[in-house]
Amino acid sequence: MSSHPDEKTIILRKPVEFAGRTYSELQLREPTLGEFADACKHEGVTSDIFLIAAVTGIEVQAVRKIGYRDAKEARDFLAVFINSPATGETPSPK
Repeated sequence: MSSHPDEKTIILRKPVEFAGRTYSELQLREPTLGEFADACKHEGVTSDIFLIAAVTGIEVQAVRKIGYRDAKEARDFLAVFINSPATGETPSPK
């Protein structure tokens, strides 16, 4: 059984402004299968952007403005849910 938390809050090193809102943190949670499948329609870092947007409820355009270190921390948190424990590989949603 994993000791990985179901949720995590990341305080952004540099708040992001978009569409009149300021985002100072990311509140992450376990993604749903549908959110993962939708994110997998994109490739590379773009899939990470869409998954972070889905689980936080923040617009994709705002997520694109998040600093790399904060985005990497978010991606690392989400990767635990996505990676197969047996192989460490990301399963295909197809």
